[in-house]
Amino acid sequence: MKRLTAVLVVLILSSLASSSCAKPSPVPDSGSSATARLQSPITVTWEQLELSASKVRLMAHIKRVGPMNVPLAVRIELPPGARMTIGKTSFELSPNAAADEVFEPVELAYGQLPMHDLVLHVTGGGAGGGVSYAVPYRFGRTAPEQVAPKAHGPSQIINGRDMGKAISLDPKQE
Repeated sequence: MKRLTAVLVVLILSSLASSSCAKPSPVPDSGSSATARLQSPITVTWEQLELSASKVRLMAHIKRVGPMNVPLAVRIELPPGARMTIGKTSFELSPNAAADEVFEPVELAYGQLPMHDLVLHVTGGGAGGGVSYAVPYRFGRTAPEQVAPKAHGPSQIINGRDMGKAISLDPKQE
């Protein structure tokens, strides 16, 4: 009986020692929501290097945050009246085994500042899913204001909780 007690004490003490050294995995603070946020597999941005009345120099930046086993098609949509003097209007990024970043210089010339956006399109995918990005460069113009739809329907009550007024999908009811 003494041997069994000694073995139990040793097991309990070793269990306590190992649990006191173990650190729980950090849990990202997601505010009050229990919904997990997934990180986008790539980020796509423009960096303005120079803007004048007759030309713009930019850097297209594509960052893959991890391996992607599918190629990415990159296309640059020019606004009317602009011509590309440096860069490519389309190219492909091969699948990658690790995180990487691609920088593509772009220079446009124009007679007057374009009224329409230059758009960087990045798409790719396979059977398991895909990505599609369209990132505008606005030549110094501010982004258009996003207009939220009007909630004018009846209140939606789910499990005794008022979720607010409904938003109609029928444009005639707005």
